Amino acid sequence: MHMRAAALAVPLAFASQVFAQFQTYQGRLDDLGLPATGIYDFRVEHFATQFGGSPLGLTNEFVDLSVQNGLFSLTYDAAPGTFDGSARWIQISVRPGTSTGAFTPLSRQRVTATPYAIRSLNERWTPTFDNRLLLDPGINNVLINATTPPIPDAALTARGTGTFAGIYADVASATGSSYFGWATGGTSRAEAQLRGSDSTLLIAIDGGTRVSVTSDGRVGIGITPTTALQRLQVAGSTLAAYYDYSTPQTRTLTLHPAAFVATSGTAGDNIRYLNDRVFMTATGSLSLIAPVSLPDGATITQVEAIVMDNNAGDFTITLSRNLFSAIGGTFIATLTSSGASSAIQTLNTTAITVPTVNNTTASYCVFATSTNWEVNLNYLKGVRITYTVSSPD
Repeated sequence: MHMRAAALAVPLAFASQVFAQFQTYQGRLDDLGLPATGIYDFRVEHFATQFGGSPLGLTNEFVDLSVQNGLFSLTYDAAPGTFDGSARWIQISVRPGTSTGAFTPLSRQRVTATPYAIRSLNERWTPTFDNRLLLDPGINNVLINATTPPIPDAALTARGTGTFAGIYADVASATGSSYFGWATGGTSRAEAQLRGSDSTLLIAIDGGTRVSVTSDGRVGIGITPTTALQRLQVAGSTLAAYYDYSTPQTRTLTLHPAAFVATSGTAGDNIRYLNDRVFMTATGSLSLIAPVSLPDGATITQVEAIVMDNNAGDFTITLSRNLFSAIGGTFIATLTSSGASSAIQTLNTTAITVPTVNNTTASYCVFATSTNWEVNLNYLKGVRITYTVSSPD
């Protein structure tokens, strides 16, 4: 027998290196010097050397293959890893199709398939001399202008040569849309899309647009902004925003003297206001009252009263909590003065019995009482309430 190779073609199908590498071999078989016609068995093997050595990859056998006028064609699986860019030889062995005896090996022939086509099948992407494009087959990282990823599981790394780098998706149409997407388990989960028709950036999650940003800076949540005057638009019938401080913030409420009025039982025409004080012209124990408005949930930490007490009359300043469900109120902070002093005094207390403000169940006010008011000797200059809040008030 004598066989000649008429052609050796490149692989007909390409796949990942874990799949088959199918190739086609076309040859001419001579039997006793004449073109063979009949049934023959063929064996296909590959070797790393022209002589000797062990077969590489799979051994393919074809039983009872019809040969006409010496011509035959074999499509076989070379097996992953057979072609790694190194030199390879193919060996065809033949026997009559009606026999079960040994195959007759024929001369090996050098495999001369297109080198980069066959190499890309086995090694996929290969680094160029300057690492412009690289695929690491060990962890499946694609690297552009880089040799190592910034983190091990970074599937794609593109390194810029200066101080600024990025990746662009450029669509040919100026009114088209380009996007970058995220998927888990083979299912699209989110994408950021630039809509070229109106230069709007859309962020979608699970098929719905969640955030929209227009070219002039308008932001929409669950909606694309439509009103130029509204910089933020939120879809839905209700809007709830919750902001918490990392640590509680301290605030102060100041009650000006003009905030006080006469209480029930105190003649209103006896009350007098100067620029910085309030007092009564009548004698006896008379009281003033001022409403207090504090944020719901605030915590009262201190109450102060600024007074002049320079005669026999003393001051009692109380912060009162008045439940809507009961008659009367509860004093939650009390300050008192005694004796006489020619200096302005600041009375203060941190003894707060019910510090948390609840505007749903109660209202709050400050009472100021003196047993002897006097324009220059006994008067009230104001009250300060210090509190903390955990969210903007």
